[in-house]
Amino acid sequence: MRREMLEDHTEGFRGSQAYGEWKRLLHHFYDPFPTVQHFETVG
Repeated sequence: MRREMLEDHTEGFRGSQAYGEWKRLLHHFYDPFPTVQHFETVG
């Protein structure tokens, strides 16, 4: 998934109603829960 800014994911998506619904529907399938990594292009 590509986002313009880290905050688009950490604050925007995770603070949205869509995230609440996604979490409700899918979180119980994750065992163990996946690690989330964020990368930034440098140079």
